This record gives sequence, C-alpha cells and structure tokens, in this order.
Amino acid sequence: MFHQIREWWRERAIQQLKRDAREIIRRDSAAYTDRHLTTIANVLRTYLAEFESPPQTASHRRQVVMRLKSRHQEARRGHDQAVLSAATLAIIYRRAVEAGETGAPARDEVQAFLDRYVDNEGVTAE
Repeated sequence: MFHQIREWWRERAIQQLKRDAREIIRRDSAAYTDRHLTTIANVLRTYLAEFESPPQTASHRRQVVMRLKSRHQEARRGHDQAVLSAATLAIIYRRAVEAGETGAPARDEVQAFLDRYVDNEGVTAE
C-alpha cells in the first residue's frame, strides 16, 4: 500500500514539474520581448552547465542545488525576473533529470525553450 502511495506521489510531482515548466515559459513568452527571453535562456544555460559539469559526486550536486536555491531566493528578493525564471527552470530541469525517463516531458519543455532562445555568444549570469 505504501509503495502505491509513494508511486502516486512521485507521478504527481513529475506532472507538476511539467505544468510548472510549461506555465513559466508561456507566461514569460507572453510578457517579455525576445531579447529578454534570450537573456533568460543564457542565464539558464550557465546554470545548467554548472549542474552538468564534472565531478558528478553527491556532494557536488548538493552544492549546485544549494547555489540554485540561493540564487532563486536572491532573485525573488531583488525582483530580478530574468534570474528568477532561469533559476526556477534550472531547478525544474534538475528535478526532471533526477526523475529519469518519467521526467522527460518537463526536461524537454525546458530544452525546447533553450533551443529556441539561447544566444551562443550570449549573456552569462555573472
């Protein structure tokens, strides 16, 4: 019984990730210009590069998670919408990757946003 509840809860969390990613991208696409969306995508790219960089140890992943949470909180306090959206999408992407194959729809939503708006010469989070 507990196994079924845990699986139901995990599936529900994955569905929420997908909805959140879709809603953030939809809302930002409707509210901002392509230039602002490119800035969000470039900041997101730097956050994801940090997450995917070696070494992939548990302590490294925990440090990256803590930095993302910290950046998210600072962006909320500072009303920096570009960094806030990028940090939120990075957190969603990270959780989707950790969920494995069931997280693929949320991961694909974020990746499609990156593919559409990232500027290869772009702006970084620094």
